[in-house]
Amino acid sequence: MTEQAKLNITVTELGELLQAGSSSISVIDVRDPEEFEAGHIKGARNVPLTELAPLFDHPESTEALVMVCESGLRSIQAANFAKIAGLANVQSLEGGMLAWREIN
Repeated sequence: MTEQAKLNITVTELGELLQAGSSSISVIDVRDPEEFEAGHIKGARNVPLTELAPLFDHPESTEALVMVCESGLRSIQAANFAKIAGLANVQSLEGGMLAWREIN
């Protein structure tokens, strides 16, 4: 299994976590504000990819982060950056908002 594959969470897995009301997970939408405003996952926080660095200031955080973008490309970059910064519990939504919209 590649490192990239280990970083992915499926739409179904994320949906189940959110539906269960998991308070230990934060959805970070790394798209531009205009994309975010056009539609996003309920409860997601918009932090564009170019503004993510401050999130990585506390690598000891145990909070699970799920990075989301439109197709999954920017979010996998964000998840990889977070891993390099020392955050252990971070994933990318496989297929991004395109996949999310298909089942939600």
